[in-house]
Amino acid sequence: MRNTNNILFIIPPAAPIEFLKKSGVSSVKASLIVAVPMGVLSIATYTSKHTDARFTILDLNMLVLNSAEEFINKPWDVFLREKILASLKGISPSIVGISAIFNSNTNYLYSIAATIRELFPETIIVAGGGVPTNMTEHVFNSAPMIDGIAVGEGEKPFAGLVMAEDKKIFLAKAPGWMTKERLLVKLDPTMDLITDLDDIPFLRYDLIDFKEYQIQNRYHGERSSENIIAPIMTSRGCPYRCSFCASFSVHGRKMRFYSVDRILNDIRRLKEEFNVKILVIEDDQFLFDKNRAIKILEGIAAHNLIIEFPNGLSVADLNEELIVALKKAGLKMASLAVESGCERVLNKIIHKPYRTLDAVRNIVALMRKEQLYIRAFFIIGFPGETKEEILESIHFMKSAGFNWVAIMLASPIAGSELYEICQKQGLLMSTAVEDFHYAKSNILLDHSTPEEMENLRYHINLDVNFVNNYDLIHGQPQTALIGFLDVLGRMDDHAFACYYAAQSYQSLGDHKQAEMFFQKYYTIIYSSKFWADQAKYFGLPLIK
Repeated sequence: MRNTNNILFIIPPAAPIEFLKKSGVSSVKASLIVAVPMGVLSIATYTSKHTDARFTILDLNMLVLNSAEEFINKPWDVFLREKILASLKGISPSIVGISAIFNSNTNYLYSIAATIRELFPETIIVAGGGVPTNMTEHVFNSAPMIDGIAVGEGEKPFAGLVMAEDKKIFLAKAPGWMTKERLLVKLDPTMDLITDLDDIPFLRYDLIDFKEYQIQNRYHGERSSENIIAPIMTSRGCPYRCSFCASFSVHGRKMRFYSVDRILNDIRRLKEEFNVKILVIEDDQFLFDKNRAIKILEGIAAHNLIIEFPNGLSVADLNEELIVALKKAGLKMASLAVESGCERVLNKIIHKPYRTLDAVRNIVALMRKEQLYIRAFFIIGFPGETKEEILESIHFMKSAGFNWVAIMLASPIAGSELYEICQKQGLLMSTAVEDFHYAKSNILLDHSTPEEMENLRYHINLDVNFVNNYDLIHGQPQTALIGFLDVLGRMDDHAFACYYAAQSYQSLGDHKQAEMFFQKYYTIIYSSKFWADQAKYFGLPLIK
């Protein structure tokens, strides 16, 4: 049955409003995660296959980024109302879907739903993503205007809702949905997942301004007008049981795959229709089926593309054959999901699928042999992790041979084992879900206050990536510049990135560029007490 509906999808900002409002324009730009909204595009694409629905996508991350001054100086409710009305251009939506992937999206649900209800009293309002899936009662209590929550993936539940003649009855009875009424009678939510991912057509990129997403994205390499970037996902699900992760609660633990032919056809279309040069592969476990992964990589290699895996490659699944195939397919920057430099924490607290740090060292050696730039992800601040074990991790970050390290604070993401542990043991410093994010310490620890952990995280970043940058120490200033310039492309007033970029250019004999960055460094130091304090702490010069 085909049915015409006007659908509005809204994607809330990825950082809490209080944080964005107080941080200034440059921090707004550095804090927001702006990426092609693949989840919403996939739902819209699948629904388009079955209905004549018309879609509008309002990505508030992009709007806040592009209108940062207006966002900071205007009341949020006014800003939101104006942007919703401007996006709809006089059309009344029959359904509004709010995509809340991150914990930090939670505090936007009420204001978005309330604004929609005020503007369009008869509109069906639904929400989906990690937070609504895992905290249905909290979401309904905090935003009672919401009519239904899609549990898990949204393609089949949403398409069914659009096709339904009586949408309220459909929400009350269909699989994949939770309502306030179903919650009251304690009905367990059931996910309605797509078994064959090939049933989802090629994504409807016409629903977004593809060029806008080239300005800010998850690619960490060189940016230019010719380097057109597109995300792609080749599988869903994750069988691993890392304590901090809740991805399985949306996509399930069982792996599901797009066919190799389908993926290679999508890549061909992205190249031919959008002139894509760089693929950002968003899978949680791309390497899980090694034979399939190699077939895809061999197909990608024929297209002369660059690839990156921003979610990280699993150390447990990597081997020399795959690393060679990744390099041939266009991998230049390898992101490794290391998580800790302490084996006890890896095994007893995080439950990583690899068991020893030698596994990491071996993979790093193989990647260096292939001349790959290696980024590594680490998490600190788990309950039960000692201060000495954090220091072990810092030592490993510096010694293992990584070109760059991303350090995050353990965050009790809704749906994760870590969240359950923190709840049961009374370790949550705040019960506000929007406080559960990687940059904020919200777990009661024996050895440090939240402020101390947040400062420690920042100091580790400055220490490992700048002051003791592996490439600068080992005489590779050209490689060191990759990280410094990437930071400056996202946050142009980062004093340490300016200082060490200047040091790198000086080592390369480019004195003009070195002088320019030294001058920029001193300008920042003279005008910012924060950066002056950081420079003093690490012994950087304060006076030219």
